[in-house]
Amino acid sequence: MARMIPSIVPQDMRSKAEYKLFFKIQQELSNSWTVLHSLGLGNHRFKPWAETDFVLIGPHGVFCIEVKGGRVARCDGEWSFQDGQERIHVKREGPFEQAGGASAALFKFLQERIPDIKTSVVGFGVATPDLIFQIDGPDIIKEVVYDERDCQISFSKYVERIAAFWIGRVQGSRSNAPLNPKVCERILEQLRPDFDLEPTLRCQMRNVCDELVRLTNEQYLVVDGLAMNPRAMISGGAGTGKSLLAMREARRISAEGGRVLLCCFNRQLAQHLRVCLRDCPNVTVENLHGLMAGIVARAGLNGRLPPAEPSDLFNVYYPELCLEALLDSEEDRFDALIIDEGQDLMKLAYFDVFDVLLRGGTKAGKWRVFYDPKQDIFKGLDSRAIGAFEAAMPAKFQLFKNCRNTLPIATTTSLFVGMLCPETLSVNGPEVRTQWYSNPQQQIRQVSNHLNYLLGAGVAPHEIVILSKRKLAFSVLALGLKNVTVGVRDLTQGVAGYEDKRSVRFSTVAGFKGLESEAIIYADIDDLGAEESRELLYVGTSRARTLLAVFLSEDVRETYSAAALRYGELLTQKSGIKATSNA
Repeated sequence: MARMIPSIVPQDMRSKAEYKLFFKIQQELSNSWTVLHSLGLGNHRFKPWAETDFVLIGPHGVFCIEVKGGRVARCDGEWSFQDGQERIHVKREGPFEQAGGASAALFKFLQERIPDIKTSVVGFGVATPDLIFQIDGPDIIKEVVYDERDCQISFSKYVERIAAFWIGRVQGSRSNAPLNPKVCERILEQLRPDFDLEPTLRCQMRNVCDELVRLTNEQYLVVDGLAMNPRAMISGGAGTGKSLLAMREARRISAEGGRVLLCCFNRQLAQHLRVCLRDCPNVTVENLHGLMAGIVARAGLNGRLPPAEPSDLFNVYYPELCLEALLDSEEDRFDALIIDEGQDLMKLAYFDVFDVLLRGGTKAGKWRVFYDPKQDIFKGLDSRAIGAFEAAMPAKFQLFKNCRNTLPIATTTSLFVGMLCPETLSVNGPEVRTQWYSNPQQQIRQVSNHLNYLLGAGVAPHEIVILSKRKLAFSVLALGLKNVTVGVRDLTQGVAGYEDKRSVRFSTVAGFKGLESEAIIYADIDDLGAEESRELLYVGTSRARTLLAVFLSEDVRETYSAAALRYGELLTQKSGIKATSNA
């Protein structure tokens, strides 16, 4: 029995003759033959595209078979074919020209790829199994015709007949050596190779990005509520679109003529927001510490700053001197205040500064605070400051839908934190890569290999950010990447790193709060137990939009397994399924 590819007849096959011939060929040729059904040819000499009904590959050679069922006629040089459904198809090209052109194109294709085929036969045949073909003519080769009379004999006899004809036809031009099984397999690999092509990583990133943008638009429904309320507090988890809404509000208010201060904690986030809003001259974007330092310097009060720790300077002395400078100066106030990453700025000392910066103060002025209590890694939340904001009776909104992270990334974040994130997760994407290292040298090799994988898959260097809880000089990257052709820019050393498109970027997790990247590599994970470590993992892993890789020390494998078990139990409880010891 011949090997048929495909092995079954397509359900939509319209030619009854072709249908019958499929099974006759399959049953009456030996297993030394492979038969391709309906092979397309893109290199035809005269046609942009051609197709041959059957291609026979076996020891006698390679043969294209053109099948014509039903009635066949020629009038005034035009061929007409009437199929089993009595439809007539008119063509200038006859079946011999079709089969001959297909075999010529096939031979040309194969000889360029398999030199051995030059000494073998590539021919064709024409099958008209519904009629007796007794026509003579210079363009008709009766010896290669299979008609109603041949239906009574084995198809293998017909193949032997056309093989003998073509061997005699090309005698002298080739040695006509039979095709051995290995050459037949090579021919098959060229004509109809098996393959399984997955979407490229670049394509997956693009598709995920398109879907996440669509979800982001859903967050804009909150804007309608903000437009009707002068003061508002908006909470939401990582990736729920808080920064996007903050920028949207800054644009809307500034378009109405208002002078807007968009303030955050993170210097890198402030730079990012500033670039995004550079076309809005009425919007001032500052990180709070930089804003206070500028006001104090302009007032000439730097000399009154004591030699204290940076934390004391910015939590106590800068707010005090900034407040004094504002109360004593004619510095213009802002018509609206927008605070992003508010969980880092909810301190009573900062509240007083905001109160003075805003026209009408926090009780009567226009302000919005966007915050996520789960990202309070700088311990900026103060219940007294929250109470002071709430005393102004703001409208309250909550964002639930994650519009940054894919489902695998959000699941990984939830596992590390040890709780189910409340956001609705709808977008799938590439799986998170988890790699374990035993020592720094092994980790840097793993990170380097993953970087090369991403770059080789088409991810641009500037779309990749390496995060660590440590500064660059104390991270694993201090050992130097291995065999990676691109450099690394440290974003914590200045905003110029954002302009460099040729380098991979590095940042501490704390320094990258509020920002995001298509691909995140989170390195140096050697602690999963402490609350601070879990907060950093929540922030760091949720920065990834499409691709996330985490590198964990073998020292935390047991803790990780326990966290995975707890997460599974939470999922079970959520689904309402009672876990059993046998589950």
